[in-house]
Amino acid sequence: MNKDQLIQLREKILNDVTPLVIENAQDGLDRFELLIRVIRAGNSSSELYSRTYESAKSIENVSDRLEALLTLLDEVDFCVDNIIQKNDDISLDSNNESVNNNQN
Repeated sequence: MNKDQLIQLREKILNDVTPLVIENAQDGLDRFELLIRVIRAGNSSSELYSRTYESAKSIENVSDRLEALLTLLDEVDFCVDNIIQKNDDISLDSNNESVNNNQN
């Protein structure tokens, strides 16, 4: 398989897995772990983040709940950093185009 085929397969799998995790996953830590895996695989919808947060909060064991919330915080921070980086890259590209246009 080439890269594009693998990416398409990955998207199909995510589309199949996400509803199964949301609708059928167990409660607590097991559910959280499945949800975080789907987020890490590329489904970063606000609904999935909200469900993952609710799942983390529902974990009964305090140390497991703390670990889950910190793991989710790391994922949110990673997502925010990526958004900032993309915006910085877009800004840099726009500035470079402006400089190039001014030089011509």
